Amino acid sequence: MGSRFGPPCKVRQCSECEGDTEFYCNTCEHDLCLLCKERHVIDLDTIYHDVVIYREKFEYITKQETCERHPGMFYQKYCHSCKISICSHCVEHGHYDIQDIRTAYKTNRQEHSEIIHNIRSETLYNSSCVLAGIKSDIKHCHTEICNNQSKMLIKAQKLRNLKDTVMCDIKIRHKRLIQSLQQQKKHLSNIVNFEHRAEQLANRPLKFIMLQKTIHVHKLMDTPSLKKIALVCLIEEINVENVTDLLAKIQIIETGKRQVRNECLLKLMSTPVLHRCVKLLGKIHVFHISGVTPDRVWISDGDNFILINSEGDILHHVTDVPSVWGQHTVNLTGDLIYIDRDGNIIKLSKDNRTKSTLIKKTESWIPRCIYSSHLNGDLLIGMWSYNTGVITRYNDLRYHKQTMRKDNKGQELYSDPIYISENRNGDVIVSDIGSGAVVVTESGGRHRFSYTGHPSGSWLSPRGICSDALSHILVCDFITDTIHMLDSDGHFLLQILTRLQGINVQMGLSYDDKSHLLWVGLSFGEKKVRVYRYIERYDYLQYITSQNMRTKSTLLTRTGSYVPLCVYCSSSTAELLLGMYRSDTSTWRVKVTRYNRIGQQILTIQHTNTQELYSHPVYITENRNGDVIVSYLCFAMVTTREGRHSFFFTEHPSGPSWLSPKGLCTDALSHILGCDGYTDVVQIEDKDGVFLSLIQTHYHGIEIPCSLSNNGITHQLELLVGSLNNNRMCVYRYINKHDYSTGPFI
Repeated sequence: MGSRFGPPCKVRQCSECEGDTEFYCNTCEHDLCLLCKERHVIDLDTIYHDVVIYREKFEYITKQETCERHPGMFYQKYCHSCKISICSHCVEHGHYDIQDIRTAYKTNRQEHSEIIHNIRSETLYNSSCVLAGIKSDIKHCHTEICNNQSKMLIKAQKLRNLKDTVMCDIKIRHKRLIQSLQQQKKHLSNIVNFEHRAEQLANRPLKFIMLQKTIHVHKLMDTPSLKKIALVCLIEEINVENVTDLLAKIQIIETGKRQVRNECLLKLMSTPVLHRCVKLLGKIHVFHISGVTPDRVWISDGDNFILINSEGDILHHVTDVPSVWGQHTVNLTGDLIYIDRDGNIIKLSKDNRTKSTLIKKTESWIPRCIYSSHLNGDLLIGMWSYNTGVITRYNDLRYHKQTMRKDNKGQELYSDPIYISENRNGDVIVSDIGSGAVVVTESGGRHRFSYTGHPSGSWLSPRGICSDALSHILVCDFITDTIHMLDSDGHFLLQILTRLQGINVQMGLSYDDKSHLLWVGLSFGEKKVRVYRYIERYDYLQYITSQNMRTKSTLLTRTGSYVPLCVYCSSSTAELLLGMYRSDTSTWRVKVTRYNRIGQQILTIQHTNTQELYSHPVYITENRNGDVIVSYLCFAMVTTREGRHSFFFTEHPSGPSWLSPKGLCTDALSHILGCDGYTDVVQIEDKDGVFLSLIQTHYHGIEIPCSLSNNGITHQLELLVGSLNNNRMCVYRYINKHDYSTGPFI
């Protein structure tokens, strides 16, 4: 066959898999298949790479199109005035706006590169996430539609019965009305006859009176009067409560465009990863950072504002500034807005050519920090005067809108604000060095909370501050050389960066919403800006493009005397957690071992300083904050990622005095869920071990609940619970898309 048809054609393979090459990345010089290309352009580390169709690597256009006006001729030029392709015979277009078609193609592609990038990296990814949610909804909508149809049929029958009752009542009332009208006609006829006879006897009064008294008095008495006639009216009160009840719940809700929240698109990584380290020339201390683009930032070094790129090259600088605290910001259009030495607010255009004064300094207040809102373009200015601080807000037309100075009790909110930022919900976040606190107010000025340090009681000396796409608040602590992460309500979550990651005397912080990278400025001799990634995307594209599972490979080979009992793969880092035991010694040995993606052992959790942590691991899982949860015997042990004991997952307050833990999992809100085989419930606690709720599984035929899992495809909104003693599994939804719901439903 080979000699008859010639040598086989070798297809160039993808650099990352065995697929056929269809695309090429000019940035990393990788050949890519369609699937790898789709992953490449949505991965946050390669999202800005230049990916092209493979033939464009060689600047070759494979197909020439025939001119529609001149058959047999090919398009060779492009007319910019008419915006059409032309051939050599299309002489009516002249020679002024004519360009070679290849050059025109490159120019047009460059002009639309941002649109192409947004479609590839954002639209494709968001549509994949929406599609995952739609597919999940499709699975349940049929059941919900059937249930709603049944309810509608029941209500329709009730309405039909009510209508029949009303119609029957109307017919009866109509019949009575006709009878009443007939009686009235008869009575009126008697009156007319009486009147006629009275007129005939009008000339003989005495005879008329005697005649009527003897003949007609009884008839008049027997004739019903108008007052005694019961007039039936159709407009009598009809009880419509049943109709109202039946129709009140029929609602048409306008949901609008389907949206996917950042909490469903992004997730925290278990450990921040150093993305790049930007070395700075000269004696530069980084006190503040303001991002312009994903690869350009403004920094302040104590004397100047300097615009640098991701390689550390200095692109521009501003010298008339007191550059210590958060005294510059970048607005929505990329202009630099800063405080000069005289305390005036200055704007430098994006091209660094035009400078203008926005707001002049007042006599009593000294501007200390500034921030341009990415929500509405407002300017927030932190000012100081004699140990008192104030935050003022100006709109984009430089008109004063608001002053934030005191809380609801009349107490001063600020002492010396030096950095200012804004959260995605509009909260104003201020780093106040005078009070040693992070002060957060609503956009309207109402005080929400003040964070003064780690719950352990340590002090806080706040410096640079920012918020991320998940509404976390990040603040530099000058005392401990750490970066604290808080939730939007001011609760401490973790120290995201410490000295272990090389952080030493950090000052400036800047979070880029596009690349989701954190820029950290180091001061006092470091001369560096470190860029970290601690947020990554969910890989929903894998769900959309997954193939049937046919490939099997060995990740780890058992060695030594330890026997694996349970395993968990981290959804954030793809690391493996193995619960293992060893019984060939006089003492039962148990440990939890962590392996990275390539099978290297990176951590062992086995004991504290005084005793063993585990006795017999059965189930193992990991929380979003990195905590490791292991169930065994009558307890479920929770440790930090590093192996430090945190707390026990124990019985709920109203339950029995002991627990029989089985399956474990966590959800999108960092709740810990555990099966209790003794009471047939699924117990829910928060990430700190505080009891929240129960799911009574025996109501749905789940006796001795054993297996437990969240449905990751539906963004962890569903809980799968399996029974130990029967072939039954139930799917519960106990979290809505916005908050924690009080009662689960199946």
